Amino acid sequence: MAQSKLPLEREAAMAVRDSLRDLREDQAFQLVQARLEDLLSQSQRSLEAEQDPLSVRHLQGQVQAYRRALGMVTDLVLEIDNTEYGGSSHDGSS
Repeated sequence: MAQSKLPLEREAAMAVRDSLRDLREDQAFQLVQARLEDLLSQSQRSLEAEQDPLSVRHLQGQVQAYRRALGMVTDLVLEIDNTEYGGSSHDGSS
């Protein structure tokens, strides 16, 4: 699966960053995050109780995937903030 690219221009990247920050406040997004947190907790509990090595690997993969999904917005904001645009770095202020 190809990884989606961030905008190459600073102005477009800052607009995406602002949208991502706004998204965190959205009630629907918060509901999705809460569901992912519940699934993560459920997988972690199952992992603690599981003995079968194949099942353990599967559950470890699930836990990792839920953690990545939960952190995706923050990761994208940080990636944008740490990207240099137009040959100069920025401090995250607009």
